[in-house]
Order: sequence, then structure tokens, then C-alpha cells
Amino acid sequence: MRRETGWATHHRKRQREIMKFITEQGKSSRRVATSGLHLTDDLKARILSTFLTLMNLRENLDRSNMRSSFGRSGHLPR
Repeated sequence: MRRETGWATHHRKRQREIMKFITEQGKSSRRVATSGLHLTDDLKARILSTFLTLMNLRENLDRSNMRSSFGRSGHLPR
């Protein structure tokens, strides 16, 4: 998905699917992280790694949207 978000040619439908995936995975990870259960250090590290990956994926998607908007209009998006 990370590579796919870098393509300027991805469709709006696929963008929505990726955003839905990011949201669902973030919610699941949040529930695990804040459940109040004792988590091992390894599990905590995996949860943090998941959050970082989701944040990077979202950032790549946002950056790709900015590039495609600029390419179509010839000026920076507002």
C-alpha cells in the first residue's frame, strides 16, 4: 500500500479504501494499547511500530494527493 500511495494515478475509490484501512487498523491498535491489560515490551513495540507505519502511510497518501492536485492545476493547492 505504501508504494501504491506514491503513484499519482491511483483512483479516488482506492484512496477511500486505504483511508478506511488506516482508520480501522488505528482504532484496533488503540483499543489494544489502551485496554488496561499488562502488555509485554515486545507487544508495546509492535503496537508503536504499527502506529508509525499507519502514520507514514497516511502522510504518503496526503503527499500524493498534493502532488496530483498540483500537476492537474499547475499551481499549489489551497
